[in-house]
Amino acid sequence: MNQPPYSPYPPPPQQAFAAVVSPSPVPSPYGAPPAIAYGYPPAPSQWGGTAQPALDKGGASLRWFVLASMVGGGLSVLLGAALAGAADSPDDALATVGGLLMMCAIPAAIAYFVLVLVWIAKSWAMLPPMARSTQNGRVISPGEAVGYLFVPFYNLYWYFVVSMGLCDALNRQLAAYGSPKRAPRGLAMAAAIVQVIPYVNLGLGPLLWLPFMFMTDSAKQEYARLSGVAV
Repeated sequence: MNQPPYSPYPPPPQQAFAAVVSPSPVPSPYGAPPAIAYGYPPAPSQWGGTAQPALDKGGASLRWFVLASMVGGGLSVLLGAALAGAADSPDDALATVGGLLMMCAIPAAIAYFVLVLVWIAKSWAMLPPMARSTQNGRVISPGEAVGYLFVPFYNLYWYFVVSMGLCDALNRQLAAYGSPKRAPRGLAMAAAIVQVIPYVNLGLGPLLWLPFMFMTDSAKQEYARLSGVAV
């Protein structure tokens, strides 16, 4: 009878080889598929309507600073123009003060645009990475949400993606939590349409964008509350 050759080492357990060949799925945060643990972007079909907790409040207080910059710039222009018009001559002190007040609208406008960009980035950043996708399934990072707005011509299309896509992502999470609250997707479309029209965007753009921010922040606060984030 043939005997196996003598070996001083015990045979390896079969389960050890099975574990190497067929590893068990690696658990990942928020119930994501194992691929997320290795850094691969998720497809929306992989997580569907699963509720994902908000990471923070999304800079909800920024809307008040945006409102202050908008009101301050508008008042400085109106008051400066009134003083300049009341002056007897261009060398009058009233004309000088009026001109200085009108120049204050420049830093106010810069503050407005910077604060809006920060708000956009923080709004997308409050969503977990696997929840940052539009209705069409395009995954958007906070950096992309802001960065593509600086690309000439492409930004005309990106206004729609970044605003309406944010509503899509928020509404998907609110629905997954069972909340009836929704972000204003229709208002986002209207604000984006006005934003791509030259000259009109300077006057009507902020008048639509500001209500969009306030209504979206209301949805963000509801999402943060459902996630257990203090609001």
